Amino acid sequence: MAIRWTKSTLVKAGVQWAQEHHAWPTWTDNPASDATVRRLFKTFDDYEYAVRKSYSDTCGVADWDVMVKTAPKTRALVDHMTTVIRDSLDTVAALPPHKPRLPKHKSKEPPSELHVVISDVHVGEKTEITITAGLSEYNYPIFEQRADLIEAKLFFFRDMYEHAFPIRKLVIHFLGDIVTGEKIFAGQQLEIDKTVSQQIIAAHDRFARMFASWAAAFEEVEVFCIPGNHGRVGKKTDGFHYLTNFEHMMYCFMQVKLAAIKNLTMRIATGPSMIVERGEFNFLLCHGDGLPGAAASRGNYQGLEKRLRAFSAMANVPLHIMICGHFHRSGSVSTAGGGRIIVNGSWPGASLFSVETVGDGQVPCQKLFLFHPDKGIHSETDLILGDRVTLTPDEAGILSRNWVR
Repeated sequence: MAIRWTKSTLVKAGVQWAQEHHAWPTWTDNPASDATVRRLFKTFDDYEYAVRKSYSDTCGVADWDVMVKTAPKTRALVDHMTTVIRDSLDTVAALPPHKPRLPKHKSKEPPSELHVVISDVHVGEKTEITITAGLSEYNYPIFEQRADLIEAKLFFFRDMYEHAFPIRKLVIHFLGDIVTGEKIFAGQQLEIDKTVSQQIIAAHDRFARMFASWAAAFEEVEVFCIPGNHGRVGKKTDGFHYLTNFEHMMYCFMQVKLAAIKNLTMRIATGPSMIVERGEFNFLLCHGDGLPGAAASRGNYQGLEKRLRAFSAMANVPLHIMICGHFHRSGSVSTAGGGRIIVNGSWPGASLFSVETVGDGQVPCQKLFLFHPDKGIHSETDLILGDRVTLTPDEAGILSRNWVR
């Protein structure tokens, strides 16, 4: 009598067949005809899968399965690898101990230069903490505190680095927006606590004293000065000459004030950028307001690297290192040929514009790095000038600190 096959009976028969033969059914060897399997299952793989699953559910793991048959080979391979690793460890253990070559204090290497970038100070800017929802505050007294801090921090890092590297020279990249101006954007008069003339007087005096203090600690100090966009008399469209700039005036005042210090030299740019040769490397210095900024303000420096290559082509010399400010976001990225793009931070950190329009509030900081004329930049750090903000709720559960009680 012919068997009336169903899916369940065919799977059950397959399980029994597998138990008897210690193998899984195949097209040519199974408890039913190929036609029956094709009729009840679309493919033989589906039938085999059903048999395997049923076998596993009812009988457990098939100890005769092909994977189990290969286990002895696998165990032999593992044993062999274990022996190889053990022998290798014995060989490594026999090697002589590594003796690191520590840098010597005051080594005989040619001296490195300590470079500090100062930009986007915005002396005279007033940012009220209630306007920025508690994220930032900046005014002239805070500027003075941060000026004292950066002056002390430079000495701290100089003393630390000198344990390994001889340092004779300090290079200051004074890259603009030292003052904040008055008519750079609409309504700026509401966000200042000093007029532009007061800004010039205060800034030139404080930085002159700072640079004089540093000059007393280094054999040589060189200052490169480039005006920023906040030193403008008015808007770009007002048609003033490029050097009709409050910061250019401030630099000239400082140059006169520091003229008696023989180991300090100020080099004041008469254009938006300077190209400077330092050993085997060429620097491109600029404030940054003429550079593509939308991406750079978010840490994407592809546009800056493209501009660096363009300057290199125009000057017909390789430019290796670009240093700029303007974007208020500290960062750096390496470029081809051992070069580097360094973007400086700012002194205020966040502002009403950066918080509400850009959606970005950085911790105030400035760049500091060691530079070797033959090897390039070999150490870089941020001089942090303010604390990271963490908002906490008041008694009403409001974190932003900007409501009328």
